Amino acid sequence: DAVTTSAYITHSPFLPLIACEVIKFSFQNGCCIEAAPSFAMFARFKTFMGDEYDFTAGKHWADLARTIINCSPKKDPSSEIRTNLVLLITIDNFFETPRVVASKLANLYHVAGKIGQVDTALMCMIHAWRFRLFGGHNLHLVQKAYVDNLELTCKHNKFCAQVWLLDAFLVVELTGKTIDCSSACSSIFGSPDASLDDIGSLSESVKDKRFIGTFHLYKMLLCYWNGNFVEAGKQLQLSYTCPELKMPRFSLIYHTFFGGLVLFALHREMGGINDQILKQGRDAMKEMESWANVSMALFDNKWLLLRAEYAATIGNHGTAQIMYLASINAAKDHGYTHELALAYELWGNYCLANDNGHSNCATASESFRHACVYYEQWGATALAEKLMRKHNLRMHPGERNAELLEGRSKQARRRD
Repeated sequence: DAVTTSAYITHSPFLPLIACEVIKFSFQNGCCIEAAPSFAMFARFKTFMGDEYDFTAGKHWADLARTIINCSPKKDPSSEIRTNLVLLITIDNFFETPRVVASKLANLYHVAGKIGQVDTALMCMIHAWRFRLFGGHNLHLVQKAYVDNLELTCKHNKFCAQVWLLDAFLVVELTGKTIDCSSACSSIFGSPDASLDDIGSLSESVKDKRFIGTFHLYKMLLCYWNGNFVEAGKQLQLSYTCPELKMPRFSLIYHTFFGGLVLFALHREMGGINDQILKQGRDAMKEMESWANVSMALFDNKWLLLRAEYAATIGNHGTAQIMYLASINAAKDHGYTHELALAYELWGNYCLANDNGHSNCATASESFRHACVYYEQWGATALAEKLMRKHNLRMHPGERNAELLEGRSKQARRRD
């Protein structure tokens, strides 16, 4: 158990071999609860060992790990917590919503804290807030959690503090609201004025692969949200060399989803002359389709939005309109406010780019208003303000209420 955990924390290349040896020994001599983390690690590797991700096999081995815990006459809270932590962030996140995973991680955080497992508790906490961040939790509450916990985390575990900072810098860009990270930045970088780029530079200089992939992912997200598709494409290409983004974790999901969106947008911006970019985008769309077959509640709105962007890219306008609206409805049904805002923004962009008169222009304006409302509801005030400036939108207080705006839109469609 100790060797497996140490190899996991240090991202050792020997981790698969260690996990396999523990499992082999367990099958030969009998399973004990200390073997459960190795079964969890193997579930993680089994998921992506083939040419395609095999979540059925991963789920099977995850169930074996939990069966060992449940059937063991001996109780070992430490092994149980580490097993569940690995399974939640690598297997369960493809079957359960980010809110559910975040809630379970928060429970593990409290259990680990009670038995004195400080480092494990911190890992549970930072992953819980990361799932909330990408699950559409209000960004101002996420940002408050960083402010409340960053300095204390830095005292106990520099690695966890660096993860917090990475996420905190992303949230600052989305909300437009700065936070005081000077103490943590001084401790990690030797300077109170650090930025997202500093984490990337530090990771590159010490060849720390644990952060490089996530750094390129976050840079790609910010470039895409800001409409800089060329730079987003560069960050995407750099991220393809990062093994971290190929593991079955949250980063793989958003790397695939936004990677596809970046590629389709870049293909259109380049005038449709690069078929390789279009193929890469299509591959991302197919990957998302396979995941949607595993869990429609998690992936169908993302898959539908990728289908809409692909259809728009190749000029299949009838399919594009259907897919944009289907993605919007799916995001509403599942409560993904942040992805609902994105779907409205892309639907507005499509209507504006294919304006055939007053009708499409009015639809685009209405879509951008919806996007602004839902970005603000998510807490991404900076994104909402950027969108309002770009399209010269003036929104009255009543229009900033999502329910009122949806009601007015339905009334307008009925009149039409």
